[in-house]
Amino acid sequence: MVTPKDVIWSEMSEAETSSNRIIKLGDKEIEINQELYRIVQDYIKNSYTLDTLAEKLGLDGWSEAYQFIASLPQWVVWFTESQLEEYLSQPHQERQQQAGTPKRTSRRRKEQSEATQAEDKNMTAAKEEKQ
Repeated sequence: MVTPKDVIWSEMSEAETSSNRIIKLGDKEIEINQELYRIVQDYIKNSYTLDTLAEKLGLDGWSEAYQFIASLPQWVVWFTESQLEEYLSQPHQERQQQAGTPKRTSRRRKEQSEATQAEDKNMTAAKEEKQ
């Protein structure tokens, strides 16, 4: 079974480039870090205007703030602060590896599900034989 966290990790590793923590706006580059995360979360919760967001991020007006929001990776919005901290602390290769490997619990659940289905088929066949 795939969890939402697995999906987010895999989306990040697919979308990442060598500059996986940078949002580019024309000639400006904004690093994804804890401070940016707090500003974005505050913007979402308090419904700032784009002008206010631009001021907090040091951008040149609402149009650049709009471009920033449009190019912001969605995982930044959905991560909790501790998940972002974990993400930022891991090397790029480790994140890719983590996203690509299925967890043991997922394999175990799949095996259990297959065993249950086989058992159900056997019970159905046994009932049909009795009739």
